[in-house]
Amino acid sequence: EQSVLNEAFADFLQVGDLRADQMTFINTIISYLSKNGTINKNMLYEPPFTDLNDQGISGVFDNDADLIKIIKIIDLVNDNAMIA
Repeated sequence: EQSVLNEAFADFLQVGDLRADQMTFINTIISYLSKNGTINKNMLYEPPFTDLNDQGISGVFDNDADLIKIIKIIDLVNDNAMIA
């Protein structure tokens, strides 16, 4: 499960020149997903995702392209979890 999640985000983590807070945010998503299997995207605007920035994901990722990529990865993981 964890390796699948790491793989899902790997391209994003490798390609993006992510800041420390962005890396932490992605790792928080990965750890949340590994515990819960899926994530409601509204959660990205609530604790623990507001620990780094009170705006949640929008505050940490101010680049819309990055934001869309993360949401697409989450959709993919959520869809796979529903099938499994």
